[in-house]
Amino acid sequence: MDKIAMIKRRRFLHFATSGLCGFSMAYLLGSCSEQSQQSSLINTTNASENSIGIKTKVLRMGYQSAGDLFRNRKVLEKRLEPMGIKVEWAQFVQGPQLMEGMAAKKVDVESVGETPPIFAQVAGSDLVYVVGTQRNQSTGKSSVIAVPPESLLQKFEDIKGQEVYFQKGSASHYFIIRALQAIGLTLKDIKIKNLATIEARDAFLEGKIPVWMTSDPYYAIAQKMGRIRVLKDSVGLDSPGAYYIADRKFAEENLGLLKIIIEELNKIDKWAEANRGEVAKLMIA
Repeated sequence: MDKIAMIKRRRFLHFATSGLCGFSMAYLLGSCSEQSQQSSLINTTNASENSIGIKTKVLRMGYQSAGDLFRNRKVLEKRLEPMGIKVEWAQFVQGPQLMEGMAAKKVDVESVGETPPIFAQVAGSDLVYVVGTQRNQSTGKSSVIAVPPESLLQKFEDIKGQEVYFQKGSASHYFIIRALQAIGLTLKDIKIKNLATIEARDAFLEGKIPVWMTSDPYYAIAQKMGRIRVLKDSVGLDSPGAYYIADRKFAEENLGLLKIIIEELNKIDKWAEANRGEVAKLMIA
């Protein structure tokens, strides 16, 4: 599976725009499939909301964190209510579960890391990438491989032979592969324990999990409680970032709606940059 995922990731990078900074103002009608490699980048910036079509009256958004800014700020509701479009939110524990929700036609658009869509497409999911953000490689400290403060493990190399808890098929899956490669190890050198981050949180805080892969807001919560010591963070990780994903049929029928989503994401990205203190409070609430 690791080999397949890496192959699919290389295909995906064919579509990724290398210069993304913040949210892109373009709709990317593409996926990892061979057929979609011929798809084009459709610029919707100057199109009116109605000229490219909005068929749905209900937008079903998937999210992972209670601190999701897009949901908490209710920007979509404010924009879409005058147009007679209702926004429904569905929470999932992590990226792979989000992708399962989309495959089951329970979600139209969702925010997810770079890895879950790759696994989903290997499994046959028909999706498109709407818009993406590029991680700041110099400050990638929000995703970590960590141990309890009292752990006898002192450096990342000590991870060999240990039980490592993370969600398979998530961004953590890619993170651990790259981190292990950097010290000459593979997934075979650790004992993988497949568990969603939110489900592992309490056990880790109680010192019952030896090595945990996590990210904000759970990392921030553990840090605030003084119950986490980092062995490895994601600084320098060659990750393309995170994406908003849409069901292909929904996307093709609602290009105007995707344009609105991208515009509102761009606005909230700028707001978050100017209001980091408030963002921090929302993320660890």
